[in-house]
Amino acid sequence: MSEGLEYKMKEEIHNAEDFTSFLRQIKSKRYTYARLRRLCLYTLLNVTEKEMQASYQDVSTLLLGYNSRGRNYLKKIRKDVELPIISKVDKKNAASGTLGLQVRVDRLFEQIMGEDQNFGRRPIEVK
Repeated sequence: MSEGLEYKMKEEIHNAEDFTSFLRQIKSKRYTYARLRRLCLYTLLNVTEKEMQASYQDVSTLLLGYNSRGRNYLKKIRKDVELPIISKVDKKNAASGTLGLQVRVDRLFEQIMGEDQNFGRRPIEVK
């Protein structure tokens, strides 16, 4: 954050009744509502500028599902593909780069919605 917005946010958070009124109180010509929501989410997830820059560099493919033809295709290309193909989010790859951020987002979603997310799930196999 820059330009003193963090001080404005700290000041106004105590005066707001809900998130919408908080956004209205910190809104200015300089910041759109979309940018303010993004900044609030980054703050909630404790995302650093360094992590954001790394997320553009650290790209991977998260496998969601496949059928028998897809499985055979994946076996063929797995060694030749430049991007890592992640079939299950576990402790080993959850701590790394962008996937670590994705796990934090998923855990926040779980807390709010009460629904399990990606952690520990295997891709859907259609037979």
